[in-house]
Amino acid sequence: MVELVTVMVVAAILAAFAAPRFFDVNVFAERGFYEESLTALRYAQKFAMASGCTVTATFTAAGYALSRAGCPDGSSGAVARPGGGGFTGSAPAGVTVSAATIDFDKIGRTSGGALTIGTRPITVEAETGFVH
Repeated sequence: MVELVTVMVVAAILAAFAAPRFFDVNVFAERGFYEESLTALRYAQKFAMASGCTVTATFTAAGYALSRAGCPDGSSGAVARPGGGGFTGSAPAGVTVSAATIDFDKIGRTSGGALTIGTRPITVEAETGFVH
């Protein structure tokens, strides 16, 4: 009987502390948008180097958008996704995004920058444009 009560107490403690972490959708949404933002910044750098344009990644509380300017052919506008459409993303409900503008030049350099997606920081190194 003592073992049964002990197991029930341990199970109740685990349920009280661990279960909310498994059922909180915001944690998964935050991680997903964080990974999406990393990918967008890395794509912006690669697109800038491949096209010779200056690519700007603009992050707001609502999400992000990539745009290009100063291209060798004189074009400017939104950066297109490889599958079509603009390279933009909306922040999921409940996920906070700090405002930031990060520019990549034609050789992939930037003046550096940082932003935060929820509790996760993203840093872009100056001179190399390395995103982590």
